[in-house]
Amino acid sequence: MSSQTAKNGKTTRFTPEDTVSLSLFILMAAFALFCFFSGEGSLLLQRIAITFLSVVIEASCFMLIGSLIGGLIEEFIPVRFFDWIAGRKPFTQFLLAGSVGLIFPICECAIIPVAKRLVRKGVPLSAALT
Repeated sequence: MSSQTAKNGKTTRFTPEDTVSLSLFILMAAFALFCFFSGEGSLLLQRIAITFLSVVIEASCFMLIGSLIGGLIEEFIPVRFFDWIAGRKPFTQFLLAGSVGLIFPICECAIIPVAKRLVRKGVPLSAALT
């Protein structure tokens, strides 16, 4: 398993929720591939498998971009910058996050890894998801 660096600088492992989510995703992908390539099952299952696989393939490039951006945020933006944002009023946090979103647009697929990094750096969840 890969390790992650938490806000306090300690190295942590993936959480059980991460492991369960990845396991469920792999199971669903395997089932979809089986339905798609085997020709077994009903037409409904094949359509579900095709839809699932097309969404996964389309979203994977955006997830990769989001992961790269999250890594850049983790490495190159200091924690004190996010402490400055977290010390503001919630409405100000919202405006700051929205203005950064205008400059730096990310789709809904790529925002997941970026928001996870921002929350780990101390940004409130409401501002990270804005």
